[in-house]
Amino acid sequence: MKLIKHLIAAMAMAFGHHLIAANIAEGTHADGNLTLLSDAALTARNLRVKFGSDASHFALAGAEPALGICTDEPAAAESACNVALLGAAKGTLLGVGSAAINAGDYIVGDTQGRFKTLPTSAGTYYVEGKAVTACGGDGQAFEFIPCLPYAVTVAG
Repeated sequence: MKLIKHLIAAMAMAFGHHLIAANIAEGTHADGNLTLLSDAALTARNLRVKFGSDASHFALAGAEPALGICTDEPAAAESACNVALLGAAKGTLLGVGSAAINAGDYIVGDTQGRFKTLPTSAGTYYVEGKAVTACGGDGQAFEFIPCLPYAVTVAG
């Protein structure tokens, strides 16, 4: 592909024309999804992930802000998977809860790539969305409106 671009540019210059090229959007992700490699196997789809061993890998996220949601279930390390980026992916996403979550609750990260409701106990938490449907409990999937993670400090 690059060879063709270079040939076109050389021909245009040889004939005294100026080459005007549109931005072909290399390196962008218009749909808000990335393909990354897993650092390890996962036990479920729709878990929160962060960058892993390097910028081309992902790992499960804990309480820190997540990069996105892995919509696949990699059976082994080095599996290529889709990651829907929080704040960039189009539409609502599915997530996995670690406890019951009500529709309308703000959600934050918990352990093992799961979500929980924004706590009322003192601390700083990263809101990653708002639940659209209820989550029945640990390991249950629910729909949420994703957002770019932002810090919320709860006073005790």
